[in-house]
Amino acid sequence: INMRSRPIQIAGSALAGGFHVSALFDDDADEAAVLVPFAAEGIAAGERVVIVGDANQREATGRRFEQGGADVGRLVASKQLKMIDWSDAYVRAARFDGDLVLDVFRAELAETIALGFARTRMVATWTGFSMLHREWKRWSSTRDWRRNSSKRCGLPRSASTEPTGS
Repeated sequence: INMRSRPIQIAGSALAGGFHVSALFDDDADEAAVLVPFAAEGIAAGERVVIVGDANQREATGRRFEQGGADVGRLVASKQLKMIDWSDAYVRAARFDGDLVLDVFRAELAETIALGFARTRMVATWTGFSMLHREWKRWSSTRDWRRNSSKRCGLPRSASTEPTGS
């Protein structure tokens, strides 16, 4: 299956190819209304879903998937679904660390390849955005984001799993 030819749905829009989507939400319910269907579509298609978010919301996220008929325990055990606390992916020494973010994402993409999944949908929320925004801006201003995503992630283009999500 050519994964690039199969569009992905998010917030009622069909997206195609490898991409990065950013969104702002009014509240947890608004966020869930967009991100849970996006992740559930990936699970149903046999894709891997990695969610970086607030550890306090992990149970609520699991319940939302279960309400949709997913066996969260099985998905986590098979590594098709992985939930990572945002502080483990964004923060080192009490500061935002963009290199840590890239290291975590690279590791998750490499694991996706090793596990044999064709695509990864990464959903990354940032509850502490206002606290860490200045550090993110400082770090991201030093990067050349025009390079293609597979090079940024340190993967050969032929092994790219098309990182997607927000």
